[in-house]
Amino acid sequence: MICRNCGQEFDGNFCPECGMPAPQPSPEPVITQDEPAQPDLSDGYANNTASQPTPDVEQPFQPSSPGVSLGNNPPQQPYYQNNMQGYQNAPGQPGWNNQPQPGQPWNNGPMGQPPKKKHTGLIIGCVIGGVVLIVVILFILIFSVTNGIRNAVSSGDMGGDTAYSQSLPEEDDISSEPEQPAALSQPSDDELQYYSSGEYLVGTDLPAGEYLVISESEWGSYLEVRNDTNWMEIDDEFITNDSFDNRTFVAVEDGTYLQLRDCKAVLASEAPAFSGENGYPEGTYRVGIDIPAGTYTVSQLDPDFSGYYEIRNNISNSISNILENDNFEGEATITVTDGQYLTLSLSEIKP
Repeated sequence: MICRNCGQEFDGNFCPECGMPAPQPSPEPVITQDEPAQPDLSDGYANNTASQPTPDVEQPFQPSSPGVSLGNNPPQQPYYQNNMQGYQNAPGQPGWNNQPQPGQPWNNGPMGQPPKKKHTGLIIGCVIGGVVLIVVILFILIFSVTNGIRNAVSSGDMGGDTAYSQSLPEEDDISSEPEQPAALSQPSDDELQYYSSGEYLVGTDLPAGEYLVISESEWGSYLEVRNDTNWMEIDDEFITNDSFDNRTFVAVEDGTYLQLRDCKAVLASEAPAFSGENGYPEGTYRVGIDIPAGTYTVSQLDPDFSGYYEIRNNISNSISNILENDNFEGEATITVTDGQYLTLSLSEIKP
């Protein structure tokens, strides 16, 4: 070796020239196992990990810099997270398995996990469904109230002072589109001219006047008179209507509209008188023409339904023209005079 004082080369523990002690070899460094160095996180995790307790287990040695190897320990690589939120803690360190630290927001989900989907579409669908349900309920309520008003007004036109009511046919039975006037039926043997079921403009399609209307259905027939063709509407344009069996009468004026359903009409002045040889079934009769003036016994037709009769001073269905009417059980006695109109419903006059 060479003396550090005089430069003399020698062997031994002291220089033979100057007596300078020979330099001693440095001892092998003793490496102690410290706590693994934590990476310098820039996203706010560094301040949180300081307050975490250190697990009471022996930690494997990790170098402070990636790629540096001490002893026989292989280089350790830091764990990185793909979502650019900084480092992901390694097993055994605070925050392992992505557990949030005190004060740390939960931003580090498992790597590769997509963000949770929002239920915006479901919410919008529920709102739209609720609105549609409310509209349907309102429509049903309005429809029910309208039908109730129609029936009430119709009953007032036909009823008088009793509980009798004349119901209108179901709306489904009446077409919403105006029907063309039906072709005139062929004259009968006595040359009567009938107007079959259809819609007519009075003064154009048929003459104004009083008509005898004869049912052509065992389930009853219907007629209506209006100033327009908005059938089944109870408004200012409505004039009169009638649901009837067998026969009835109606008067129409020029410019009005007449609707006939399951029936035919003929001018009353041309119609022959009704023959009462077999009695008088349900229907309307002209006293002095179809039925003689006098006193009669009216009989109930069906024991399950009350019989009804009505005596008017003219053909109008107005309540003010009703002279007498009644719902009865069994039999009722009536007296009629010439010029009056007698209506029988669920009742008859036997021969």
